[in-house]
Amino acid sequence: MKPEACIAIAFAMSPANFRCDPEPAPAAPIEVVCALRPNTTCTADNLTAALVPALRAAAAGDTTVRLWASSTTAVTDKLADSLPYSPPSRGSDKVKQRHLQDWAKGEANRLASFIAPVAAANAASIDQPLANAVAQVGLSGERSKPRHLIVVSDGRHVGVGHRRDDQDLDCKLIDPEDFQLALGRTVLLPKTLSNVTVHFAFVSLAKPRRANCAMSPRKAQAHERAWSLALTRAGAVRVVFSTGAPEFDAPE
Repeated sequence: MKPEACIAIAFAMSPANFRCDPEPAPAAPIEVVCALRPNTTCTADNLTAALVPALRAAAAGDTTVRLWASSTTAVTDKLADSLPYSPPSRGSDKVKQRHLQDWAKGEANRLASFIAPVAAANAASIDQPLANAVAQVGLSGERSKPRHLIVVSDGRHVGVGHRRDDQDLDCKLIDPEDFQLALGRTVLLPKTLSNVTVHFAFVSLAKPRRANCAMSPRKAQAHERAWSLALTRAGAVRVVFSTGAPEFDAPE
């Protein structure tokens, strides 16, 4: 309950019968990272599809969605925040759900439109190390609250900016322990992702851009194990992989 409402009720009630509970703190924003690289899975359609459930969850949790994009400078840029949702005051549950879905689709399209200029301006050179982007977003904002981080990416390019530690999973079947050690000593340090649930969305089994190697279910499973180990040791509560949009109802 808001303080002004508490004061108004207190005047109308006996102090002995009145209790004013503090207004619950808002949930942390839902972070969405569009990992840009040549042949990225973060297309406009995929990003929009990933944003819709995030926006629905944000509306249910009275919070916002923050959109981030990688850049050629290995620095992740926050592009936009979602606008607040105003639910209709009248109507059936079906009408309200339709209103929420329509709002989420429209807001997802608006947010996704911020990606196009970044991608177009750097189409030939974008190749942001994904581990850096995940770490930077993980270290931003309110770290004491449970948070969601959605990464729209194939999860293959991981390079941390140091040549000896660069990890590109297009062609490698890497050992999860080696992967975690390489990233854990430079980028994904302990507590970097405290209280974060990481959702990889639109992870693809499509053939990589290189012609001399191919993706396989075995290699994809190894990649997931490597990422899960590196991210949980950096503090992530949970790591989820999906070949489509993320699935969750509300901030935990």
